[in-house]
Amino acid sequence: MRLRVGWLGALLLLCGAARAESPSALDLAVAANRGPGPDLDARTQDGLAAVLRDKGRARERVAQRIARLRFERGGGAHARLTDRADLQGRLAILSIRGPGETPSALFERRRAFLRTQIAWLTQLIDREAGPDAPDVVDVAQVQAALPEGAALFELASYHAPDAGRRYAAYVLERTGAPVFVDLGPAEPIEVAADHLRAAARDAGRSDVPQQARALADLLIAPVWPSLGRTKRWIIAPDGPLHLVPFEMLVDPEGRWLDDEVTLSYVSAGRGLPALADRVEAGGPPVIVADPSFDLTPDGEAPAPRADDRVGVDLSGLRFPRLPATAHEAAAVAAWLPHARTLLGAAATEAAVKGLRAPVVLHLATHGYFLGAAGPAAGQPGERGMHFAGAGPAPEALEPGLAALVSAGLALAGANGSNAAAGDGILTALEASALDLQGTGLVVLSACETGLGQPEVGEGVVGFRQALAFAGAQSQILTLWKVDDA
Repeated sequence: MRLRVGWLGALLLLCGAARAESPSALDLAVAANRGPGPDLDARTQDGLAAVLRDKGRARERVAQRIARLRFERGGGAHARLTDRADLQGRLAILSIRGPGETPSALFERRRAFLRTQIAWLTQLIDREAGPDAPDVVDVAQVQAALPEGAALFELASYHAPDAGRRYAAYVLERTGAPVFVDLGPAEPIEVAADHLRAAARDAGRSDVPQQARALADLLIAPVWPSLGRTKRWIIAPDGPLHLVPFEMLVDPEGRWLDDEVTLSYVSAGRGLPALADRVEAGGPPVIVADPSFDLTPDGEAPAPRADDRVGVDLSGLRFPRLPATAHEAAAVAAWLPHARTLLGAAATEAAVKGLRAPVVLHLATHGYFLGAAGPAAGQPGERGMHFAGAGPAPEALEPGLAALVSAGLALAGANGSNAAAGDGILTALEASALDLQGTGLVVLSACETGLGQPEVGEGVVGFRQALAFAGAQSQILTLWKVDDA
């Protein structure tokens, strides 16, 4: 990972601008659904329309802009996107390291200079990209895009002027009027979600059913009268609820939802109509597994990773081999007979970055996510990370960059340095540069690849968002540690 990546696009500026321009309208429209009255149906329609208009809009605009610049504007636009990403990477590294012995005034001038350059390039890129296409998505369009027998379960975090931050749910079936359910204050829901995830991560705990019931009482029971008769749910979470595995929740009778209902997920319901206009991938399936983490150009012991080549300090991490991933690759290849398989020394960062729109991309390796507490040690036999001494967690980063440089996959050479193959660490920031336009499915079979920074209205900043920006149409990621077995 050299942080010389394209396609970070307008993530920082565009997402921030979109969130600044629309939340108050969404808040007011949703909050208006809470009171009784003869016009409740009209207010519910207006509230859902506001959610479909605004939730996920910035993410969608970024993906569309990246696609336009990649395919329609030629090499100059590509170079400017790459230059801007370089500057954003330099700013991230500078922020992580802090001033050190540099006078604080000089340190801040350097940061200000980088921000000015980024802003200037952004203006050029915006002019080249041209105006965004009309993005009006209405309730009728989404309703028509729903599969037969399915219901959209759209969750929205909103601020009620008289009641603070809350969660709302909208239930929309293929026919009929939408239904609004006020789920209550956000804090108890998010606390219950955290408790369930903590219990599920710890194999020694026996209270998972109790924690699942506690969260289900807040999220599922209130909508059951509207959703219970439907056997296929399309769930569009919001904020930290993107990290909740709804399959673990229970219905009012205590039965696991996964046994009763077919569940699928979208970042936002507004994306459903676009699923009918998918681009077809041009490349064969690709399977990447069992990387040679100790790979070096000359076969010598791997040199320590230089800390100026990585956005966060990973110099203490060491990745042991995962031999079972080779068996996993063989099993997947049996289902994808025309797949190209990259194992061992072939499973390099450079090889992954050189892929061109594989119809399926399956990566089985070590994954990591450096949260606010810094890296956490994996256990032997897990597809997580092992380290001799933890480096610092990313701090003082520009908004949105922390999660993108803090989530990564280990590939060949990750334990040392191999300039020809890359440094062996593929971050979410770099994954946003992959050519996955039309790729139907990306599977990251590694620890905690679904983690990241949840953002209200825009999904999870990390691999989830990066792969969507790269063009992937669907993803299978993990919220937990994964055994190498």
